[in-house]
Amino acid sequence: MIVSRANKLVLGTVQLGLKYGIANKSGRPNHEESREILKFAMDSGIDTLDTAQAYGDVHEIISSFHQNSPKKFKIQTKFNSLPYNIVDYLKSQAELLKVPSIETLYFHSFEDFENCLDFESFKKAKELGLLNEIGVSIYNTKQLEKCISNKYIDTIQSPFNLFDNWSERGALFEKAHSNGKKIYTRSVFLQGLFFLKKEELKGVLKKMEDCIEKVQQLSKEKQLSIQDLALNYCLSFEQVSGVLVGVDTKGQLEQNLKAMDVSLEKQTIEQINGLKVNYPELLNPVNWE
Repeated sequence: MIVSRANKLVLGTVQLGLKYGIANKSGRPNHEESREILKFAMDSGIDTLDTAQAYGDVHEIISSFHQNSPKKFKIQTKFNSLPYNIVDYLKSQAELLKVPSIETLYFHSFEDFENCLDFESFKKAKELGLLNEIGVSIYNTKQLEKCISNKYIDTIQSPFNLFDNWSERGALFEKAHSNGKKIYTRSVFLQGLFFLKKEELKGVLKKMEDCIEKVQQLSKEKQLSIQDLALNYCLSFEQVSGVLVGVDTKGQLEQNLKAMDVSLEKQTIEQINGLKVNYPELLNPVNWE
């Protein structure tokens, strides 16, 4: 079911800790610029951050911001490898990030999720008030199916965008939603791939030229920017609890917030649902090299 736009942005922080994204021309913001982005996000009503151990020194940046702010973000974070003691780990993470508890702890590695034999420790952490939700970051449909069937998992973070769209994920998103699982989506701009010009496509990404051209044609036809299309498409489904956006500058975040004022027509959403990628393996940036 399609619903009107809702304010459900989550600020991804990988760009604050690492240079990230194929279309990133500005590089990584410095610490002062990162704190300005965090403050603007908070002042604009964004209340949740997505972060991870693997994102450089971004935890230190968040900690520094929280130390000087009476208001704190909710934290969704991912671990690189399964901690030996979940309770102690969550206590240390909450202390480091200057928050009373962790909103969502994601398995960053799907293999860790599959090999986990001690979900009771996560349950104990929730009972102690250290953790609100247990989540898994997934990359494909098979992984999504396995998460839906696991009784301990509250939240699933999944790719979802103009190419990796409802025709690919919709049925399982509906199943997850009906089973009480929250869906948070990432890769809304596919690391900026949608914005690249034909001459900027290199290597295997040249295979995506026709698909990108279709998006650009749809943008012109609807008189909407690609940013408007991409962001509001992901925001248009009730099954999606939140949409991650990452930015390199405060200006980019301002643009994203302004883009949320757009409401896509049902016909436009159906046209996007009809977009097909001939090389689905290229929906995962890992395969771009």
